[in-house]
Amino acid sequence: GTRFGKFAERVPQCTWQGKGGSGTMEGRWVKQQDGLFAFAVDRALIPEGSELVIDPVPELLWCSLYGGVHQSILDVQMAMDLSTNDRAFGGYVQSTGALASAGAYQSTFGGGVLDIFIGEFNGQDNLAWCTYFGSTGDELAHDIAMDGTSVYCVGASTANALTLVTDTLHPYAGGQYDALVAKFDGTDGSLEAARYFGGSGSDWMRGIELHNNSIVVIGSTTSTSGI
Repeated sequence: GTRFGKFAERVPQCTWQGKGGSGTMEGRWVKQQDGLFAFAVDRALIPEGSELVIDPVPELLWCSLYGGVHQSILDVQMAMDLSTNDRAFGGYVQSTGALASAGAYQSTFGGGVLDIFIGEFNGQDNLAWCTYFGSTGDELAHDIAMDGTSVYCVGASTANALTLVTDTLHPYAGGQYDALVAKFDGTDGSLEAARYFGGSGSDWMRGIELHNNSIVVIGSTTSTSGI
């Protein structure tokens, strides 16, 4: 252990490369003395004239640029569905450029200085959808999550001007910011649900996790009532 707790180092990935091809092989840690370990492989498994590569440089599988004209994209977050390789992304943007995809829930910048943007690349690395989510005030997204059918974002808004699907439990409360949570359809990006949450002061949602069909959020507030 260390002063930070237990520390574990995985066994590095090992491959051999030569004229006859390449292959993977197992390595292992060997304790030399207290606090000192060495790394070992079975030399007999490496073909003559081949090179041993330990922890090779990762191969780039996919990369994409995404944006419009004259845009300042801020605080981008990503989430991934490991079962499908779908990747959701989102943040907030200072731009009136063409960021939204065709047929988006909100195809144009809503106004103010900042709008949320949120979208998804499918498992085939193609853009499925991207939409603005904003109003005449400022909207910010600080974190996103996905569950295979929907994409969620949490953040804050400065205006009681968003068209929310669900707003009866927590209407806009005022203050400089109200916290905001929204849920979008994972197939086409249509808005499924959204809600303000706030009190007398300023409120932000900064993190989200999905757990056992529940949404768990964390945030901060200056409100002394209404939470």
